[in-house]
Amino acid sequence: MKRRLPLLVLLVAIGLIAAALWPKRDRATRLPSALESYVFANALPDIHPPLDALTPEMLADPVLRTVARIEWGPPGVFYWAARHLPADREALAARLMERYEKIVVGSPYLAQRLIDALAVVGHESAVPLLMRIARNAPPEHEHLQVAAIRALAKFPRDAAVEQLLIELSSDARRAIAGAALQEIVHSEEFGDVDAMNSFLLQWDGGEAIPFLQQVGIRRLAGCVDAAARHLESPAQIVRQNAIFALLANDDPRGSSAALAELASGDERRLLEGLTLWRDAAKLLPLEVARGLLDHPVGEVRKQLAIAIGAGAGTVPDEAVDALLARLAADPDPVVARAAAEPLFRRGRAEAIQSWRDTLTHGRGMALREAVSFLCDGLRDPAAPAIVRRRLDGEALDGSDQGNLLSGLKCYADPADVERFVSRIARAGTVDDPRAGERLRLSELAGTHVQQIGPAAGLPLVAAIERAPTLRAKLALLDSLRGVVKGMAADDQARCVDALLAPVADESAEVELRLAAADTIAFFDDVALGAKLYELGKRVGSKPVGERTLLLYATFF
Repeated sequence: MKRRLPLLVLLVAIGLIAAALWPKRDRATRLPSALESYVFANALPDIHPPLDALTPEMLADPVLRTVARIEWGPPGVFYWAARHLPADREALAARLMERYEKIVVGSPYLAQRLIDALAVVGHESAVPLLMRIARNAPPEHEHLQVAAIRALAKFPRDAAVEQLLIELSSDARRAIAGAALQEIVHSEEFGDVDAMNSFLLQWDGGEAIPFLQQVGIRRLAGCVDAAARHLESPAQIVRQNAIFALLANDDPRGSSAALAELASGDERRLLEGLTLWRDAAKLLPLEVARGLLDHPVGEVRKQLAIAIGAGAGTVPDEAVDALLARLAADPDPVVARAAAEPLFRRGRAEAIQSWRDTLTHGRGMALREAVSFLCDGLRDPAAPAIVRRRLDGEALDGSDQGNLLSGLKCYADPADVERFVSRIARAGTVDDPRAGERLRLSELAGTHVQQIGPAAGLPLVAAIERAPTLRAKLALLDSLRGVVKGMAADDQARCVDALLAPVADESAEVELRLAAADTIAFFDDVALGAKLYELGKRVGSKPVGERTLLLYATFF
């Protein structure tokens, strides 16, 4: 036994040395034995129309098809139908109202969907019914009354509708009053100073907050006296909104109360006070700001930088620049970033030079933060050239490439399309590294290219034919679905022809044929439905033929 022990030790040592010296293979470049199934990010909703929705009579009548979709379709189908209403809006509204009267007693939640649809259709013939529902819906169907109030708000306001909303804003039922108040406040036409003052005098507590916010947002100087009474509210959130309303309108009572928040000694109130100056876009007194430069809490210094930037805007002021430069040199990087942004917007590009250096040479998390700040936050005009140079000329791992693509998509430049498409087309190959724990680079590129919009459509279609794997073709189709809306007519026609080709190709993979057919629906063009439907009747594949029928019944 004693003789075997040295031999055993020697064998273990040899094994460790061999393991250390054996050539390593980069696992990231090895294709997994079984790729996970492709999941479309831009997927159509599950569609299961009832059999009567597939009858020739129903398919031939655009009004009946639309009413049917509104009734049975899931939300995605409902919203698609709402974007593609038939030309005869009056006939559609009449059908919807007829269905409402038939089913309201037995199916009140379907009735709500019909009310929502009437708001989308927008035909004036529906207004009397909606007013009746809003005024007299049964107590057990309060949700119908709320839906009717919101529907009425979508129609042009007349005196009768406006008066009804005002009456309902005083309803004893909180849900009804709240719905009416919300529509009154958010109405573009609503800005009458006398009416606003009456609400501010009538409501206290949380109910007054939406009106105080409107006084500040709309700069309704004629309402400051009614808003000022809420400075005495025992609820701090109400008091803050009153301060905002007054501060935004340059009322001295607002600035006095806002300064009192800063001097309270309470850290929470101090932070909230700084956000008041920020939201009102007013520059707090510089001597007060100087007194907070060395505050021990980093979040206070950060909010101070944001408030100074929001209040100062881009008006030249050396004193303001000096304060922001001091904060930009703060040892806390979060504070420094918060101050560098307004300095940059004020023409001080040197404030972001260190971030540009990181974008030029950084890796990992540092690169990700530089991309987020310069590209997503600032839209720094110098950043795209740096990003392109690195993507085209450096050997980068999937994570760093993904971070740089994240920055490039912020500029939505059609000249960058190929940088995204070439990486999407590597899906399913050994050249598609991981860009994170869950995503491969092809998936990330496929998401980001959609920011470029219709200009990416034809390059994506062209790449499908030459893509080396089925997974790459599906990934390119997924991206294409996100860019087709708003495409020029000629480009759309070329894309559609390219998509119909695999649908008709009996030798193509069924998965590809089905995905190409589904993609037609993303063009949001009802004229394409007949072409797809007729093609589906001629194909030999039963799954493809059935899918084209379902697509036509659901989306066209």
